[in-house]
Formats: sequence, structure tokens, C-alpha cells
Amino acid sequence: MSAMLIFFSCCQCISKTLLDIASIIYSRVRSNVTMPPPETLNGVCSEHSFNVCADESLFHLHLSFLGKTNRSDRFEQKLLNTSPLGGQLGGFKTINKPFPNKVFLYELGQLYDSNHTRRDQYRLDVSSFLGLKEPLSPIKDGHKSRNAKWALDICEPRYTALRGSLMNIARSASIWIREYFLRSPDVMVSSQQHFKDLLGSWLKDPCEDL
Repeated sequence: MSAMLIFFSCCQCISKTLLDIASIIYSRVRSNVTMPPPETLNGVCSEHSFNVCADESLFHLHLSFLGKTNRSDRFEQKLLNTSPLGGQLGGFKTINKPFPNKVFLYELGQLYDSNHTRRDQYRLDVSSFLGLKEPLSPIKDGHKSRNAKWALDICEPRYTALRGSLMNIARSASIWIREYFLRSPDVMVSSQQHFKDLLGSWLKDPCEDL
């Protein structure tokens, strides 16, 4: 069976969710739709939040539904039920038919790694995973988002509760991916130690040193 490419962009939970929130605010403002204040988007999504909320960052729970871990370990179950959303989606449920294909996982920081040797290795690893005859072209440096004017400063006091929820999710995701998901022979990453180091950085609140 040939491998199927599945990219899961493991962008840091805080950054990803705030980017989503800013993007929605940008699009809704253009559509003359009033969005609730970002500090109220903590916890479970609702129709009033346009399905943008902290629990959208529980991507490690969704990764677990691929069936690459057995999810019978109590500590693993705890990591997968970081918030009420875990219970709603059935974090403990049995997966009848695990996803049969291999998965290539990356952390967003790998795309713009200042270490060009690792950056080139990433391209080669992805190309090999896809079975390409020629390696992928070099990845261009990131560009400024068109939604920059809607950027949110997560370190502001009014976002303390939201940041706390996102940090709980980030820490659980970091531990689960490193300690459980990566143990599956079906899960591929490039430069595994560097990948683990990047996920290890998710354990630290980015506002602590400010």
C-alpha cells in the first residue's frame, strides 16, 4: 500500500488559534458581521463564535482518531481530554478501523528553519515520502499576513484566561505527540530530534519572559 501524504501543521497552539481568530475577525468585519471579543472565545465553540474558539487547537485529539496509538493508557487519555471538547468527541472511544496510511507530520518552524542543512533535509524527506523523482523546490521565507492589522497581543492581561487554556492544550499536545504519536512506525517526521525540540518549546508560556 502506497503512503498517503497527510500534513498536519503543528503550529504552536497559541499562535494558530489567535491567527484563526484574527482571520475570522478580518473576514467578518469585511462582511459587516460583528464578532464577539476575542477574550470571550475561551473553551467550546458555538454558532455565536462562528466556530472559532480555544478548543479548535485540540488538533492532537483529532490526530488520535487516526488510530496510530491504542489510547488505552490512562495518562494518554488524560492528555487527550484537556478540555470539554475531548469528552464530546469521545476521546476514549474505540477506533474500529485505524487509518491505514502513513502520516508525515511537521512543525511549522521546520519550514523556515535558519539551519539550511535541516531545511534541505526536510525537502528531501517530504520528496521521498511522496515518491517524487525530483526534490521539492526550496521553501521561500514567510510573508507578512494581510490580516496583520487584526493581530492580537496574547500577553495583554485581558487574554490571561484564554492564554491559560491554550497553554494547557499546547502542553498536552506537545507531550502526547512526542511520547505517544511518534512511537508509531506509521508516523514520519524530518530531523526527529529537532522536531521534538520544537514541540518541547510549546511547554513554555511565551509571555513569561516579557
